Amino acid sequence: MTSLGQPEAEVSVVSDLRRASGRFQNSERPAGLIRDLTKCSPRFAELWASGLVGAHQDKARFRPAAPAVACGG
Repeated sequence: MTSLGQPEAEVSVVSDLRRASGRFQNSERPAGLIRDLTKCSPRFAELWASGLVGAHQDKARFRPAAPAVACGG
């Protein structure tokens, strides 16, 4: 596992979700998750609006120091 800082982990998670939403365009699950996160997380909304889509340079998964996106319940 690679350890990323909070900002890098956030960008990575949002980027992964953006790629997944493109791959599964007909699935309500990613679309619903994106709607919910956009409503409850200004940081997620900011990152999502940026349009960033990235690819990991290696196949290692990461372990963020803290949750990348947190919503209150």
